[in-house]
Amino acid sequence: MFILQHKLKRLKIKLRNWNKISFDNVYCAVILQQNLLISIQQNLEIVNLSDINGLLCKKNIAKEEFNHVFQC
Repeated sequence: MFILQHKLKRLKIKLRNWNKISFDNVYCAVILQQNLLISIQQNLEIVNLSDINGLLCKKNIAKEEFNHVFQC
């Protein structure tokens, strides 16, 4: 039982480090992506027709990144 307890403590430390590396500050990342998406949508409302294609591509990319970060 002592060996199992020791292994679980080591695992806890490694899992905590992995969590910080993989999912560090997810809430801030969601807010950042959401603000980026909102700004692109606002730009779409005021730009010329010639610039719409570039902004639509940026919007799609930002939307995919937002969905990915939100799922994390």
